[in-house]
Amino acid sequence: VAISSGTAPLWSESEGLQEGEEDRSDGACTEIDELRDRIGHTCEQVGSLEQEVAARAGALQEQVLDLDARVQELEQGLQDMAHAEEVRQEVDHVGEQVLRFALQRQRVARGGGFGDVDDETPLFRRQLERVGEELSELWAKAEGAECGLERLAVALGQVCEEVAGLRAWG
Repeated sequence: VAISSGTAPLWSESEGLQEGEEDRSDGACTEIDELRDRIGHTCEQVGSLEQEVAARAGALQEQVLDLDARVQELEQGLQDMAHAEEVRQEVDHVGEQVLRFALQRQRVARGGGFGDVDDETPLFRRQLERVGEELSELWAKAEGAECGLERLAVALGQVCEEVAGLRAWG
């Protein structure tokens, strides 16, 4: 590199070189250019990796949201199952009442006296009406529980499919 003060260089490019030495500025420039190329390539790779990470993070976020919705469906299904169990218990209770009613009817029938039958007839009618009302309520609850169980089965099927897909993906 020549430094000039206007008219003549202060020293020539070959000054200061010993015999057999070469000018190394070209080699240094080549190394700098190679380093710049490597840095540029590395920056491109980092950018590419950032995009890939962002895309995967977005996909994972969508999966998390989907799984959250499915967990909520499962929770609802579990509540429906608990409700179905309550309905089953109520049905058992009504069944017991019907059995008691049948036993009372048999007892009255065996008693044979018309006075006994006439005295207990209003009681039987009230009990029968109450049992009929409870059966109607239970029927409606059972239908609701059945719908809930169907939703639970669908939600469980979806979760199983998602888990299988995640296993295949991972």
